[in-house]
Amino acid sequence: MGGYSAYLPAETADQQGWMSLPGLVQLVDPDGAISGNTEAKLTDALRPASENASVRVERGFQRDDTVAILVLMGIIGLIILVATFVSTALSMAEQLPMMGTLAAVGATRMTRRKLAAAQAFLLSGLGAVAGAAIGLLPGIAAAKTVTTTSGQSHGGFVDMVDVPDVVGPFVAIPWLQIAAPIILVPVVAAVFAFVSIRRAPTVTRRAT
Repeated sequence: MGGYSAYLPAETADQQGWMSLPGLVQLVDPDGAISGNTEAKLTDALRPASENASVRVERGFQRDDTVAILVLMGIIGLIILVATFVSTALSMAEQLPMMGTLAAVGATRMTRRKLAAAQAFLLSGLGAVAGAAIGLLPGIAAAKTVTTTSGQSHGGFVDMVDVPDVVGPFVAIPWLQIAAPIILVPVVAAVFAFVSIRRAPTVTRRAT
């Protein structure tokens, strides 16, 4: 035989002579969440009443994936840098005749360094922006899908509280994690390309 459950005021249970036990007490402090020390003292004070008594303090969103995000950002940055270095090296190798011509007309090593740095900065910048855009749009679409729920999914509570027909979506874009590779990777690539130009190109002369 199935049982029934309901939420009733404590006064109703007392009037009907029903036995009731407190299962949950929810307190709201207008000053915000209590400190960890106060939480520990409150837990110790509840222990004599029940061994299973516990205190849970809602402190809002607590990020616990910082290390994973840093590792992921490092991997993404490394991939962009490697691709940039390879592309820049191939491009500079193809430009050796032009570099020789520039050196013949008076271009200094600083000029060649600036050219290599600008090329690396442009390549890595375009790659970082394109990668962020390609990943951002599907990510927003996926976040909207998984964070949008129907009010009917709350079961019997729909009839007891004012639950909207649709809850969500909730989308928070991590702009810092997106902007960091876009800004830092091109700068690092440009610096490495700048210092990699060390020797003067070989100037070829046509025999007359």
